[in-house]
Amino acid sequence: MSLQIDTSSPLLLPSQLVELVRAVEGADEHDEHRWIEWKSSGLDPATAAGQAHIVKQIIGLANRQPTAAAQSAGGYGYLLVGVEPGEITGVTTVDPATLIGKVRSCIGDAVQWRPEYVQVDGKTVLIVIVDPPKPGDPICYTRKHIDKFQAGTIYVRHAGRTDQATPNDLDMLQARLLERTPSLQMSVAAIPATIEEVPDIRGAVDEWVVRRRPALAAARYRPASRRPGASSVDTTLGALIQTVQDTRTQEQYAAEVEQFLDETRPVLVDRGIWDLYRHEPASLVLTVRNPTDLGYAAVRLVVKVPGKVMSYPEELDNTLDGDRPDLPTAPSPSAHPRPVASSHNSTGRMTSHHVCPRSTFPARVLPTPCGIQNRSLSSTTSSNCAPTMK
Repeated sequence: MSLQIDTSSPLLLPSQLVELVRAVEGADEHDEHRWIEWKSSGLDPATAAGQAHIVKQIIGLANRQPTAAAQSAGGYGYLLVGVEPGEITGVTTVDPATLIGKVRSCIGDAVQWRPEYVQVDGKTVLIVIVDPPKPGDPICYTRKHIDKFQAGTIYVRHAGRTDQATPNDLDMLQARLLERTPSLQMSVAAIPATIEEVPDIRGAVDEWVVRRRPALAAARYRPASRRPGASSVDTTLGALIQTVQDTRTQEQYAAEVEQFLDETRPVLVDRGIWDLYRHEPASLVLTVRNPTDLGYAAVRLVVKVPGKVMSYPEELDNTLDGDRPDLPTAPSPSAHPRPVASSHNSTGRMTSHHVCPRSTFPARVLPTPCGIQNRSLSSTTSSNCAPTMK
């Protein structure tokens, strides 16, 4: 009877390992393959002989040809101790840390493997799982004497058995080693190593709107009545200026102020982003250096930055590449005096009101960068910085 289990993918979950034990129990004694070995009677993982056998099987499974190994269970190799065709005998458990320490001293760290214990029918079965071999893997061998196995011995897993490497096996292992992909000897550095935190532009604009609203409302002109005892000079100066009557009501003027603030708010955000885009201390610049004489093609550089990373959406490209956005015109105060020519050939001049405050990015440098080319403001940060608004 053949081994009845699906090996089209790795067997790593506890339920899959139980299924693997069941499959071995129901298999024929000659069903061992290149990817699986089982032992039941006479093998105690707590003894030197038992640990030596585990070392031999791990080395053999690690020294397989990658393409051939990948045909079953995703390339993983399995050693089952405590089960054989027709019987689950169980095994004496050994602390995994102890077992790993004993085995690792004999095979080194190049081989990735792990022990798993599963319970089946009240019996404990040890399953040693060996990672798939890969092109470029080093040749595995015993690094010290253990039981009857000498140091420097190379084992290879064949169909149904694990043997010392033959000349053909050594050729295969050498070819596997030479398939290693050359590593890229490149260095990546951030200049400067830290960058400023992204300012809360939207928050700064909201604060400006709150401050500007009462200022605009208070700017509405209200002509003062003549004070008792005013001098003739006051009367003469008043004659030089004519007042144009404003027919807007207070409510209409307030509506114009709100419309101006609504139109100004997104423009100020765009201006802040425009300034931030050109503010070098808030951008991360990476320098990639290749110290070798080799030229690399199709190199993909992946940078991981701790913290919150923001980016500019594509729809802002026109805004960022164009001129600084212009601000809307503020509503003129109602009934404001206008300078006109007079009999004395004099003119008056009205001083304009500032529409936007001027503030700059504070030099707040964080211990770790918080963004790469901070290119989006779809969400705000905790900074109290305010962007430049000119």
